[in-house]
Amino acid sequence: MFATVAMTGLVLLAGPAGRARAMTLFQAALLLAFSIGPMIGGVLIGAFGVRAPFLSQALCAALALTLVPQLPAHAGAPIRRGGQGGRVLTPGLVGGMAMAFAAFSVRITVPWVVAPAFAIGVLHLSAERLGLIVGVGTLVNLAILPINTRLIGAYGATAALGVSVVTTAAGIVLGLVPSEPALWGSIALIMAGTGALLPSAGVLVLEGSAPEQTGRTMGLFRTCGDIGMAAGPVLVAAIASRLGTEPANAYLVSLGLLGVCAAVLLASRLGPFRPAAVGG
Repeated sequence: MFATVAMTGLVLLAGPAGRARAMTLFQAALLLAFSIGPMIGGVLIGAFGVRAPFLSQALCAALALTLVPQLPAHAGAPIRRGGQGGRVLTPGLVGGMAMAFAAFSVRITVPWVVAPAFAIGVLHLSAERLGLIVGVGTLVNLAILPINTRLIGAYGATAALGVSVVTTAAGIVLGLVPSEPALWGSIALIMAGTGALLPSAGVLVLEGSAPEQTGRTMGLFRTCGDIGMAAGPVLVAAIASRLGTEPANAYLVSLGLLGVCAAVLLASRLGPFRPAAVGG
């Protein structure tokens, strides 16, 4: 609920010209929290006990609440409450939902599930070493986001998505190489690619969408991402297990899943859902 409301509010306040930057900053904040949150939680528990993370959450919420009255109520033209505003299922939403599913599915499945099995079972790396690799990959992801924002502004969300899909696919393929340097590069490419996919897809889903449909649009977009996060690892494991127990099979299944979602994106741009079929 929070992610959808926050993202919708940011999009409406930023306006069409600032959507890419708003999406990127929002994504950067989430990624930073994903990266340092577990470490901070562990430190708090070690120093103050198991209640400390809950109390810190309450404190952060209270501090955020004090900032709400400072937010502007509207940006640009007021939204017509209760208006239909045309179609919800626009071409941009179809392609963006596919990309959200792919980004979260690959991001959770490969660096957090498949790569650890590959690193420990095949490369015999320590858990500490693996944690360092994933941590550096996350930093690369954060560093690439401003570049992705400029790419969206210069060439559009679809072009940025194409670059992100190719980067993610290259990372998955590189992960098949049984060496530690290849694992470093694989994680960095996957984290950067999937991290750039999400704000690009967030801009795409609003293409052709009326302002009064923004909440519904972002809700569907976030839901597909959450489904990918939860179901992606289960789906990849179920298919890969039928091919064998080698971690490489999970890499190949993840690559296939990314390809299917990319095909849906392409169909949404060229097929019956193409932008020309949507008014406004």
